[in-house]
Amino acid sequence: MRQIFKPFGNLTDEMWASMARSSLKLDAARGKYIFDYDPKLVSGLTPPAQTDQSLEPLWKAVKSEHVLLLRGKESDILPVRGVDLMKQSRPDLEVVEFENVGHAPCLMFEDQLTTILDWMNKHYPN
Repeated sequence: MRQIFKPFGNLTDEMWASMARSSLKLDAARGKYIFDYDPKLVSGLTPPAQTDQSLEPLWKAVKSEHVLLLRGKESDILPVRGVDLMKQSRPDLEVVEFENVGHAPCLMFEDQLTTILDWMNKHYPN
């Protein structure tokens, strides 16, 4: 599990244990732990979907008044050029990047949570 989720960053043992509790379940028939998620979540990530494709129509469909993009600086899914294009089409996009993190921050570190809380309080104070 630590190898698969390595892009989440340098997690503590306690964080790994928490992630294991929320990500794994016992498959009693096989006598081992398996990942507990909806397989449809990754269906778009299998070939041929791993080739370059435009997600621009999905991005243009986002109509929220305020948008915060959290990105790991080591992302191999959303390149800096992609973020730049998103900002060109929506200059008010707020982007926060986290060092030593792959595509998606795990949202378990205080700086990551504080970023979200501060942003929420700024835009949605009530």
